[in-house]
Amino acid sequence: MKEQLKGIHQVQIESLEAQVMSLRTDLSVSQKECEEVKVRLRHKEKQVAEALPADGAPRVAGLCLQCAQHEAVLAGTHANLHVQAIDRLTKERDELLAALCAVRLSQQEAQQREWSACLQVKQAVEMAEEANLQKARVSIKKLFELTDLHFLK
Repeated sequence: MKEQLKGIHQVQIESLEAQVMSLRTDLSVSQKECEEVKVRLRHKEKQVAEALPADGAPRVAGLCLQCAQHEAVLAGTHANLHVQAIDRLTKERDELLAALCAVRLSQQEAQQREWSACLQVKQAVEMAEEANLQKARVSIKKLFELTDLHFLK
């Protein structure tokens, strides 16, 4: 009986440890993905910042007057391109933020599953210890009863 209990307990421990290892692997992958999404987000935000200078005017530095005028005409006719680029980059940033949130949620779920698996292992150990304690109590009680019977004879 004791050996069966130990066997069952050992199988449970191995199963739960395998779950913990799997969850740790999932957590590691999620954390890596999270970092990659953060890097991509920073890159996209940098692109948005570079696309529009602080003063809001297109960069024309170093051009002659005629080229600068031509650039101004093009900027006026193609100002919509800048707006479209900014809108596209903003959309990409929003998508990256959504992906980041999803990865963080996945990471939290993995941590919760890992914690749950740890608690299951702890409960299994406590149950085994309680069973062993109960068995010891029964053995002691039986020994006392046998001793009492021996003295009564």
